[in-house]
Amino acid sequence: MARVNIAEPPHRKLYTLRTCRTADVSFVVALTDTVMRTHSERTWGRFDPDFHRAAFAAAFGKLEHSIVVCDGVEAGYLAIDHRADAEYLQWLLLMPATQNRGVGSAITNDLIRTAAAAGKPLELRVLTVNAGARRLYERLGFAETRTEGEFVYMRHAAGAAAH
Repeated sequence: MARVNIAEPPHRKLYTLRTCRTADVSFVVALTDTVMRTHSERTWGRFDPDFHRAAFAAAFGKLEHSIVVCDGVEAGYLAIDHRADAEYLQWLLLMPATQNRGVGSAITNDLIRTAAAAGKPLELRVLTVNAGARRLYERLGFAETRTEGEFVYMRHAAGAAAH
């Protein structure tokens, strides 16, 4: 299975990535709380940090986890599932101070390019209530493939140009 390497973006670096460690779980759960609490409460009526802590632990070693670093500060979390038929963007969370600065677009465009170089599409899902994330991904060329429960599944075709 070909691995996608997104550690070296081809443009001026708005971000760098460092390998996520198990010790980063508190940062990732706190970031998930900061970024996803409102969406979680609108979808399921609550936010459960214990669920996210357990999900992080269960996925460790199965996904490629990275901490997004901007201006020398931990600013986000990225998790990629390298599937045989697609690269799957499991998580892209950015601290509010890092949002709307082009970092999420840069990371996603880098993922699109490296997935396309491997001959794979880039896929993801967003909560139906997360209109901001959906707008971002649509602007970057993702198309909805299906809606299932509280999630909208999206895909950026292999070989399609990044935006």
